[in-house]
Amino acid sequence: MDIGGGSVEFIIGNGEEIFWKRSFEIGAQRLLEKFQKHDPILPAEIDELRLYFEKQLAPLLAALRVHHPKILAGSSEHSIP
Repeated sequence: MDIGGGSVEFIIGNGEEIFWKRSFEIGAQRLLEKFQKHDPILPAEIDELRLYFEKQLAPLLAALRVHHPKILAGSSEHSIP
């Protein structure tokens, strides 16, 4: 999993072969801009976010059911200004 500000990429593989990969528009900055209109975030905004995740991540959940990965490795690049 590669965590970015605009998107998050998931790759399912075994070290020798990639079985499935996809990019999702669920990066932290994108979600803040799209869903958090108030500080603190309102319950209705959280509900909208939850529905967005369910819809956006449906292909990932289907791939997890097929491939049954055992380990999740994540990375993210952070630059310091």
